Amino acid sequence: MNILWSGGVANHSTIIEQINYLVFLRSLSKKDDHAMRIDPEAERVFQGELSQYHWDNLLVLNAEVLFSTLEDIYRRLPELTTDKTIQLLYRDAHVKVFDKPTLRRLVHEIEQLMSDLEKEATTGRNDIFGDMYEYLLSKLAQAGTLGSFRTPRHIINFIVDVIDPDKGETILDPACGTAGFLVAALEHLKEKYSSEEFKKENKHPLDLLSPDERKFLFQHTFTGFDSDFDMFKFGLMNLYLHQLEHPNIKRINTLVDTAGDRTKWDIILANPPFAGAVDQSSISEDLQMGTRATEILFLRYMIDHLSPTGRTGVIVPEGIIFSNTNAHKKIRQLLIETAGLWAVVSLPAGVFNPYSGVKTSILFFDKSIARNIESILFAKVSHDGFDLGASKRLVDKDDLPNALNALLKYHSGLRNKASNAAEAIYILGAEIAHLIPKHKISETGDYNLSGDHYLLSSEYSDAKWPMVSIEELCDLGRGRVINKQDIAKNPGAFPVYSSQTTDDGIFGYLGSYDFDGEYVTWTTDGANAGTVFYRTGKFNCTNVCGTLKAKTKKINMRFLAQALNRIAYKHVIHAGNPKLMNNVMAKITVPLPPLEIQDQIVKELRGYQEIIDGATQIVANWKCKIEIDTTWERVKLKDVCNINPKKIEIKNINPETEVSFVPMADLNQNNANFVIKQTKKLSEVIGSYTYFTENDVLLARVTPCFENGKAGIARKLKNKIGFGSSEYIVIRPSEKILPEIIYCYISEQRFNAAGKIKMTGTGGLQRVPVDFVQNWEISLPPLEVQRQIVDQIDIERTLVDGNKKLIEIYKRKIIDVLSAI
Repeated sequence: MNILWSGGVANHSTIIEQINYLVFLRSLSKKDDHAMRIDPEAERVFQGELSQYHWDNLLVLNAEVLFSTLEDIYRRLPELTTDKTIQLLYRDAHVKVFDKPTLRRLVHEIEQLMSDLEKEATTGRNDIFGDMYEYLLSKLAQAGTLGSFRTPRHIINFIVDVIDPDKGETILDPACGTAGFLVAALEHLKEKYSSEEFKKENKHPLDLLSPDERKFLFQHTFTGFDSDFDMFKFGLMNLYLHQLEHPNIKRINTLVDTAGDRTKWDIILANPPFAGAVDQSSISEDLQMGTRATEILFLRYMIDHLSPTGRTGVIVPEGIIFSNTNAHKKIRQLLIETAGLWAVVSLPAGVFNPYSGVKTSILFFDKSIARNIESILFAKVSHDGFDLGASKRLVDKDDLPNALNALLKYHSGLRNKASNAAEAIYILGAEIAHLIPKHKISETGDYNLSGDHYLLSSEYSDAKWPMVSIEELCDLGRGRVINKQDIAKNPGAFPVYSSQTTDDGIFGYLGSYDFDGEYVTWTTDGANAGTVFYRTGKFNCTNVCGTLKAKTKKINMRFLAQALNRIAYKHVIHAGNPKLMNNVMAKITVPLPPLEIQDQIVKELRGYQEIIDGATQIVANWKCKIEIDTTWERVKLKDVCNINPKKIEIKNINPETEVSFVPMADLNQNNANFVIKQTKKLSEVIGSYTYFTENDVLLARVTPCFENGKAGIARKLKNKIGFGSSEYIVIRPSEKILPEIIYCYISEQRFNAAGKIKMTGTGGLQRVPVDFVQNWEISLPPLEVQRQIVDQIDIERTLVDGNKKLIEIYKRKIIDVLSAI
């Protein structure tokens, strides 16, 4: 929002207020447009005397006329409309951007911003106002003010999906901000209670609800509180545009203004402010806990105002998890003994970047099952589908889908008084999920909610073999400082192991060695702390590696490495730089079967691992490859393909025609096939998205998708027409070339490497130029040869898929063997 600052508007609240008014004005206009497409006789906001104020009319006005027109709108809109929400929002509204050219630039920048956000909103769960506020935060550099920053949409959706709202339930967000949680809950209910035939057309009419149930949903289900007037307006506007035209959003301070209120809700969803502190004398008497910390007070409010069968999903800072103040201990005790806490999900520290690096967790509690809970499920989400730096780029690793599945299984078991615990752990994997008995959490009196705190020997607590500490079995040591200069001065054949996990942890090779024999090593410091390796022969270790050398003949070191790999990481201390030092490692206990049993286990596991290693190598190394015949004609792609075909081809197609929609997330890496998950009307996508048709090849041109090999062949399209991300390059084969051949050529490493060099753009967002693709040279086989190549590729791909399945099976076998001991 540099244009506002340069135009003399520097106040944070004024900036948000002015943008609020303009964005909502645009959104009301777009809402009218949508209503007109469905029913030309539909009632609209901008009709009659107000029709001249439609957003599209504002875009063509010069600066002078625009200023006076907006003043007229803000004055006349609350007078002429009958909609009470619009009257409230524009009451006493005035234009406060007095530099008229700046105002005009602002209007056009908002048009561009909102258009871009609408293009990106390719799922059915859109929160445009939330996205816009996130953009404002990034520009205003005030994201941490009063502990306020926007909750990422994918985290909101995860929490809502775990809670799974139902018809007839009431839902509260006591710190609602832009109403992102309430919008997500509404979208969840629309998905849940709309027929499949409607959803196929991307419609969600809630036809599975009765008229009374729909009335309850729109009039009584959703409530939100926020003390900030700008956020109050954001929330009202956001819900209004999601069909809640008279939302129950109140401008009140939950911690101050609710004394004596006994209202209870069935569901509470929240990410309350973390960094704030309320004046002690202002805090509602009902919430007094001897603290001014807002996160504790909000939790107390939620516990008190949850119905006897109610459930909550709330994001909390790490202080709630383990801080030792009396107030922190008391709120944790209430969560465990009163609220029905059943799961704690640890989120990675970068989830809220770039606005905050605060480490957070999600607490799930359900009063209806409080008596059934014997153990609390702790889960670690290390990857949320996005890079954890400031850029927030999409990445391949995402633990949230498995975590959602496991949490739903476990919660369902608790509600039905059945044990789904083992299934939940199986889904997530024992390395990132575990159960801690509730009595174990309560017995110390501090009610610590850090799952790692209780993990000593938890993997093997029911083992039939004696538990023995590492210091009883091994001598502990450590490597030394070795740097690249040392390796350059003394090169040789003896590996130097460091903290990295790639290349078996090899940092380089020296001409001398420090260790000789059979050892177990582990990473002591950094992101890979707790990673365990079996080592043998002559080698070296850097100072971030600990070493274990057997001092008894009772232990098979390969067995020890396997056992420690299951539990060592759980003893890592995450205060600052993660560490697993020798003193902690020494106290870890492992089961000690007789040596012959250890040998049998190791033999069995080595056999499984060899199968996994072989299958992994096949999967990792396979690429569809064309053996070039030098007699084949050399051509440029543009000579045998149509690059980015024009939409004019479909100008006569009915705008209501259903077409396939393929967002970037649905395109796979190094796999030509992808599943069509969405359809949209042609009119919804033709303006802003990339057009393609059956058998076109899609290539992601933007970082990091291009480097990661995102590409595919469009098949089984609805009405043989598709649209997708604006970051696709579409390559349409002519009759001279098959799409599979194109895909193979653009999947080659040399194409990828050359494309990266040619990328243009600044910062984190770079793109491959279209002319690079157009002018890429390939060898063109005769069509008959192309068909033979494709047949061979299909055979190979079937074998690769079989190896992927083999890897899954034998990884599970290893887990089962270790669990059995």
